[in-house]
Amino acid sequence: MSKTHALGLFSIIFTTVIWGLSFLSIKLALTILTPMNLAAIRFLIASIILTILYYFGVKKKKFDRKDIFKFLVTGVLGITLYFYFENSAMLYISAGSASLIIAVIPIITLIVDFIFFDFKIKKKHIFSVILSFIGVYYIVKNSAGTGDNIKGFIMMGGAVVTWVAY
Repeated sequence: MSKTHALGLFSIIFTTVIWGLSFLSIKLALTILTPMNLAAIRFLIASIILTILYYFGVKKKKFDRKDIFKFLVTGVLGITLYFYFENSAMLYISAGSASLIIAVIPIITLIVDFIFFDFKIKKKHIFSVILSFIGVYYIVKNSAGTGDNIKGFIMMGGAVVTWVAY
């Protein structure tokens, strides 16, 4: 195995573990924080890190004034509303149920791209989405909560919709 291949594989595994742990972390943090406070703290930390990377990075890029509106819209959709819905939903459903619902995002994205952007869906796209969803299902099927509330599922649906719009 080449060094590049091993680094890529490690990166994928690392990202998957962090993503999976985020649902458990959210569930735990919501015992002491409100959904929006949790989101604000999370993005304050991310903003500090990204600002440091931006100012000390090798390639500095200038922002174009015409892009500010795009940044605002995507920030509201993909950050504020998405995490409002996700964090709030976690008050009502288990981390397993939440992660299973979020796993449909690639499926919904493919459908939206096909309908609105004339995206050509190939067999490999369908296979990848199905394989991903099956994998998530088997990982969380025994951890899905029996005490889940419909309000949590609706809020997770809101998270899916805002992320796809983003």
